[in-house]
Amino acid sequence: MDKIMGTVHARLTQFNKIYYGEYLNTKVQIIIENDGRIRLSDAGNGGGEYGTNIANYVEMPGKIIRIKKMEGGDFTKEKLKTFKDDKGKDPSAFFQIVAD
Repeated sequence: MDKIMGTVHARLTQFNKIYYGEYLNTKVQIIIENDGRIRLSDAGNGGGEYGTNIANYVEMPGKIIRIKKMEGGDFTKEKLKTFKDDKGKDPSAFFQIVAD
């Protein structure tokens, strides 16, 4: 069988879901990578990442983003819904948001 190799030219947003919002008075982005990892980092400058009470991975099946109840946990379902992608949609348009 022949193999085909090549280079894919695309923007990060074509492979990952990115939502922009504010956390600790800083503009941040939630990146949901194509392997299901969830990261919260400074928006735009590739800066540091933040630890939160949002799960590290999307749960499958069901495309579930779980918000863990924990002391000092800042995120709620309502806070997560304030984050928007470049089309103005929040994560609940594509994922099921579950708070423990």
